[in-house]
Amino acid sequence: MMVRARGRGGFTQVRNSEDRHGVPRARGSQPTHKRYSTMLRENPGFDGGPAMDGRCPSISYAGLSQGEGMTSLFRFMIAGVCLCLAACSQQALLDKFTPHPAAEIARSSLDQLRQGDIAPVKARLGDSLQQEPGIDAKLKEISGYFPVGAPRTVKLVGTNTVNANGAMRYNLTYEYEFVDGWVLGNMVLSGEGEAIHIDGVHVQRMAQSLEQQNAFTLSDKGVAHWLVLIAGIVIPAFSLYAFVLCLRTPIARRKWLWAASTLFGFATLRFNWTSGAFDFQLLSFQLFGASGFRNFYGPLIIGLSLPLGAIWFLACRSGLMANAAAARAAEAAASPEHA
Repeated sequence: MMVRARGRGGFTQVRNSEDRHGVPRARGSQPTHKRYSTMLRENPGFDGGPAMDGRCPSISYAGLSQGEGMTSLFRFMIAGVCLCLAACSQQALLDKFTPHPAAEIARSSLDQLRQGDIAPVKARLGDSLQQEPGIDAKLKEISGYFPVGAPRTVKLVGTNTVNANGAMRYNLTYEYEFVDGWVLGNMVLSGEGEAIHIDGVHVQRMAQSLEQQNAFTLSDKGVAHWLVLIAGIVIPAFSLYAFVLCLRTPIARRKWLWAASTLFGFATLRFNWTSGAFDFQLLSFQLFGASGFRNFYGPLIIGLSLPLGAIWFLACRSGLMANAAAARAAEAAASPEHA
C-alpha cells in the first residue's frame, strides 16, 4: 500500500501497488503487478494521450498484468490503421472505440462529482479505495476542481479498452468546457455489466481545450521543432530520389531488392510536437523514413528514420554500374555473333 499527497498544488494520489518503481512498461524481471499508467500521465507520452500535470487531484488503484502491454500496443496499431483509412470524422471514429456501458458509468460518475454528489461515486469505488482513510475528503477535493455551473459542452476525448486474462479494464477521458476554462475528467474502471467499479479518478483544469493545446502550429516553436520539420520533408524526398535513381540505374542482379531498400528508413526517432519530447526506438522501420500520427485529440507525433537503404545504394551505385557493364561485356563476348 502506498499513499502520497502534495498539499500546495492540490494534488492527492492514492495507489495500491506491489511495485514501487512506477515503470509504465513491462520488463522481464519485474513483478506481475505494477503501477497503472493511464492516458493522463505526469509526462506527455508517445501514445498521443493527454498529459496530467502533477497538480491535479486523483485517486487510483494499480494492478495491471504484463500481458496488457502487448494488448495495448496491438489496439494502438489498429487505431492507427483506422485513422488512416476511415473516411469519417475524428469524433465519429472515437465513438466506434467507446465501450458500453462503461462510458455511461464514467460520464455519470464524473457528473455526480461535478455536482458534489459524492455518495454514489464512493459506492462504485473498488473495495480497496472504499476502505482508504479519508476517501470522502479526497472525493470532495476532486469535486472542487470542477467550476460552478453547468458545462457548455462535454465530449469524449480518449478511450482505451484492455482485456487482460479475461479481466476488462476501461480508461475513458472526458473534456468539459466551462465559461472560464476546460476540465479533463478521467475514469479508470474494471469489470463488466453491473459489476463495473471505479479504480481511478483524475481531474485536471486547463486554460485551453486539448484540440487547441495539441494543434499543429509553427508559432513560438524552437530549433528542435524546425529541424524535425525539415528532416520530415528532406528524408522522404531523399528516399524517393534514390528510388527513382535506382530504377534508372543498370544493376546486374537483384535490382528489385535494391529499389525496395531505398524506400525504408531504419530506427525511429519520435518527436512530440506539443511538448517537444523525444523518444527513440532502435528496432523499427518506416516507409519513406518519416511518419506523422495523431491519436484522436492527442499531440502530433512525428517519426524520423535513417534512410539507410538509400544511403547504401548511393554509396554502392558506381560499383553496381561497373558490375552491370562488366556483365554486359562478358555476355557480349560470349555471344555467337561476337565469335
